[in-house]
Amino acid sequence: MTNTNGGLPEEKSSPTTGGAVLLGIGLVENSKMLKGLASIGMLTNEAYRKQGIGRVIILQLRKWCEKQGIKPVCGCWYYNEASKRTLESAGMVTKTRLLKFKVT
Repeated sequence: MTNTNGGLPEEKSSPTTGGAVLLGIGLVENSKMLKGLASIGMLTNEAYRKQGIGRVIILQLRKWCEKQGIKPVCGCWYYNEASKRTLESAGMVTKTRLLKFKVT
């Protein structure tokens, strides 16, 4: 696959969208409780996962937040190891961890 799209894989054409394919989306939500903080997140099209798209989205969101003077934070469910790896590969650092345990 030739990579000429800013680090993203080439798009496969889709007849329903005129050739464009949504690879993923990013979200920034300003904190309502802490000024200068925003939650960032992403969702990658399942057909394009494990290609670095989520990482690129998070990197771009971090860059955007930096330009706005906002500190980005993010997280994922404790069992979502793939998301945790993606966030860490984009420079996010794990500070807390939720654990699931069973009391017998």
